[in-house]
This record gives sequence, C-alpha cells and structure tokens, in this order.
Amino acid sequence: MSGNNKPIVLFLNHWAKQLGGAEHSLLDILYFAGGRFTCHLITSEPGPLLEKASRMNVRCHVEPCSSSLENVRRWNFLRTLLLSWQDIIAFIVYVFRLRRLILQIKPNLIHANVPKSHIALFILSRIGYTGKCCFHIREIFDKKSMPEFIYKILFPGGNSSVIAISNAVKQNLPENILAKACVIYNGVSLSLSPKKYDKVTMLKLLYLGRTVPWKGCHILIDILSMVLNKYPSSKVELSLVGDTLYWSDDYRNELKKKIEQLHLSSYCHLLPYTSDAESVFLSHDIFCNASLKEPFGRAVAEAQGCGLPVVAFNTGGIPEIVIHNETGILVPYGDCKLFTGAIGRFIERPDLIEKMGSNGRDRAKHHFDRNKQGPLLSQFLYEHLPL
Repeated sequence: MSGNNKPIVLFLNHWAKQLGGAEHSLLDILYFAGGRFTCHLITSEPGPLLEKASRMNVRCHVEPCSSSLENVRRWNFLRTLLLSWQDIIAFIVYVFRLRRLILQIKPNLIHANVPKSHIALFILSRIGYTGKCCFHIREIFDKKSMPEFIYKILFPGGNSSVIAISNAVKQNLPENILAKACVIYNGVSLSLSPKKYDKVTMLKLLYLGRTVPWKGCHILIDILSMVLNKYPSSKVELSLVGDTLYWSDDYRNELKKKIEQLHLSSYCHLLPYTSDAESVFLSHDIFCNASLKEPFGRAVAEAQGCGLPVVAFNTGGIPEIVIHNETGILVPYGDCKLFTGAIGRFIERPDLIEKMGSNGRDRAKHHFDRNKQGPLLSQFLYEHLPL
C-alpha cells in the first residue's frame, strides 16, 4: 500500500504521443480511479496522454522502447521473430527495465491497456512478477490467427482478469481467457446540448476516427460517389476526420488520390484529427462507419451521444451500440449498394434523422455514459485487488 493507505494500481499504455480510443478510455479510468487508488502510469514515450494524466495527479513515468518496434504488429510477430530478432531482443531488454521500475513502485495490480503492453505484462509474469494483472482487451481475434495463438500461449492465468470492451471481443477470445473476461463498454462524453435539426439543405455525412485501411474510409468514398449518382438532385457531403495514429501515411495519400479520381473534391473532405470532436459531431447530420470487425466503435457511441443517427456495417461490436431502424441503419458487411440505400432513406425521409438521432442519444445515456462506465471500470479493478 502507499503512504496514504490507498492500493497502488499501475497502468501500462505503450503509446502516449497520440490519443486514440484506447487512450481516451484510459483517461476516463484514471479520472474515476484517482479517488480510490494511488495511480501510476508508464508509457514508452512522452506526450499528451502523460500531460493529461499528470493533471489528474497520476504519477507518470516514461520507460523508452525502441522506435523500430512501432511497426511490429501481433499479426506479423512471427515474421519479426524470424527476420528481425534484434527488435525482439530490444523489446525483452525494455521489459527488464520495466520490471526494475515496477519493483520500485510495488503495485497491488497492473492494468495493461493496449497489445504491446499486454505482451510486456505477459513477459513480466514469466520473469518474476507474481502480482495481480488486468488485461483490457480491445481487439477481435480471428480464430487460429497469430494474435489468438500468442494470447493463448502467453496469458498468465491464475492472478489475471480481463476486461473486454464488447461481447464481440469476448466471444472471440481463446477459451482459457474467456472464463476470465467481463464485458464493460467504453464510456463516452454526452453532448451537453444535442444537435438541433433545422431543415436539411445539405446532408452532411461524417466519419471520425483513425484513417487506416480496416476502418474502411476508402469504402465510404465509393459509397459517397454512389449516393451522388443515385440522388443527383440532392446535396450531400462527406467529411473524413482523423489521423493515421502510428501507421503509415500511404493509406491517407491513397484516399486523396481516390477522391480526385472520382471527381469528389467538392464533396469529400479529408480533414486532420481534432481535439474538439463534439463540435464536429454537432456540425454534421449522419455518422457513417465502414469498419471490418470493429471491436466496439467509440466514435459511433460518441456520435449517438451527440444525437446523430448512424449508418454502419453490421459487424463486430457495432450492433451492440446501434439498434437497427431505431438509432440508425445496419447493413451486411461489404454491401455498398445497401449502404447507399440506407443513406438514401435519410435523403427521402429527413425526419428520420432527428428521430433516430434522439433515440441514439437516449441509448448512449443508458449504456455508454462515461459517468456510469468509468465507476464500473474502477470497481472492477478494486474487486480484483489481492485480498
């Protein structure tokens, strides 16, 4: 225990320079955990995550890790092991340095928030750390995939618990982890004043999130082209808002070319990350998501919290957020024609925008409000402290 007799909880989050959904979720946990625990946060780099956490009186530490490891993903781990053994050695050395810092902090529980932090905690459990572990899992594992194999083999068992961010994530966990998992949804901030709809003269579609291939931004550009061809007399725009976040800019450049090739420069706007997401939501009408196997969809829940209806593919954790024909429209994955038709329903029936948006806001209040989900996450950690 710390000097003030609060339990010590250590949070591991590999990244800190850019704030994605995992980092925003972690900040919510830290906010609500501060009154109950002495919180420490270790990252491999300085950045906004540490700055925000410090303002919440979290004790922050930076343990540098080789920058070349940014490109090591769970699905290319075996290839890295065979071809870039130096990176693996560098990561193991990093974990040993991490271990030395952890021995100084003496936490009652360690919470690992992202995959590289999971792997680090797996290794720590093999080299002497015997305390309580909590793995916050935010990925959907394909069966018989390399990520599933890694987690199944390395998961430390006994002293470990798991938070899955959706039922879709939980259902795809390896069996030895499934029994340890509890589903707690991410919390999101609700707009203080939800969007007010006047007469829609320009239908403004929005995607906000990471601009990476599996988020399907290229699909949304194709769908916009199809909408404009099918409804030539309607005014429709699409904004794609976000950055690559630790990913190559090649995909973003491909999106720019696609917009130009389809002559959509006047209708499709590729915009950078913004820290004022609420203003972006409130200046648009419909949120669109074309992700494949979205583990949860934080931005989808945020959009609903601001009163926007959602059009999305019926995949991953999205159906746990969006209720078809009530808070938005879900279509089978990859069916761009039906996705186009779903947007067309709002063009033909603009009254549905406000109706479904209001329903979505009510749903966000009941299921995804950070003021409810944050305390649930804090309580889960408390219940899994050593006796």
